[in-house]
Amino acid sequence: MIIDEPSVTKRLNCLCSFVPGPICLAVSGGGDSVAMMLHTAEWSKQNNRELIVLTVDHGLRKEAEKETAWVANRAKALGLSSRVLKVANPNPSQNKSRKLRHKLLSNATRECGSTILLLGHTLDDQAETTAMRLRMKAYRRGLAGMAWVSPSPVWPEGRGIFLVRPILKCKREDLRKSLKDAGEGWLDDPSNEDNAYERIVWRRKIQKSPKKFKELLQMRFSGNLTRRAEDRVLSEWIDTSVNVHADGTITARLREIHKSIWRPVAQLLIQTVAGHANPITGQRMENLVFALNGKYFRPRTLGGTYIMRPQPETMISRDPGADMTSIDGVWDGRFRREQNAPPIEPSNRKIARSLPPNYEEGGWVTLGSERLKHWQKVFEISEAGYKS
Repeated sequence: MIIDEPSVTKRLNCLCSFVPGPICLAVSGGGDSVAMMLHTAEWSKQNNRELIVLTVDHGLRKEAEKETAWVANRAKALGLSSRVLKVANPNPSQNKSRKLRHKLLSNATRECGSTILLLGHTLDDQAETTAMRLRMKAYRRGLAGMAWVSPSPVWPEGRGIFLVRPILKCKREDLRKSLKDAGEGWLDDPSNEDNAYERIVWRRKIQKSPKKFKELLQMRFSGNLTRRAEDRVLSEWIDTSVNVHADGTITARLREIHKSIWRPVAQLLIQTVAGHANPITGQRMENLVFALNGKYFRPRTLGGTYIMRPQPETMISRDPGADMTSIDGVWDGRFRREQNAPPIEPSNRKIARSLPPNYEEGGWVTLGSERLKHWQKVFEISEAGYKS
């Protein structure tokens, strides 16, 4: 195989065994993703797993059309099917482009009948991610970098999707050497040389300092041990101490989990109740954790939720004053519309405003339980990856 690292094959076997069906693979054409495509193509044939290559044209460079065609042709030569995804409304912002890319990839993965999307992140990406989060003064959990498995960073488009990173321990330099030795080529994106992007600035700094590279990986290792321990406790606690109600409200017995991990607990529950893609961070989250530790707690809003603490349970509901929209049959990122659900109609009702219009007629199902179970599965698969 193109990647001379037995652990990669072993980890593919482990991480992909949890979910049946086709497997999707995001390929940009860069050295990392091409090396993974070549390796995974051989692995998929040996294991009789259908592999579908997805490549995205962001519409920002005229060369992109030829590059995605190159990826599709290379996939075809390997006996793989592929899909070229085009961004309808290009955006030069790296963060917004990332969101647009993940929306396309998530939707395409689901359309292919899959829930697994393989990504070609490497050990170098880990160091760069840790460096950026360190600059942002991330909580220790954030310094853990990327896990073997994580949920999609977009919502609701990414619901149920597992992002799997089988080559996280491979170095970028080694992958390119393997490609050269095998006579294989890849594409270089000029944006990977643009100092306008923070990741590229850190990439160059790290490349010049092997010592810095080792320090960042050691920091990531320590943060990862913390995250793994927290995830195990959090997963068990969700099973025993969290209730998701039909109206999307969550009640949780916080006193049954150690206060040292109340921050990730609160972030996950608020993110779920609010139907948001990402967790709330910053000083307001710190203030909430501090207040929850106090003897008296005043109800408050945070991140699109309303939080109360009637003992012995903390109750989190949707903030009825927030703006609520519908995307792809999902209302406000919290309710899935079933076939018998009434149509969504504008409503100015103040009563039960946090519920879908005509909710009392039925046909709307909360996504809260589904989302928490998905997180638990993410924890389970990722932990298996660390042990493999």
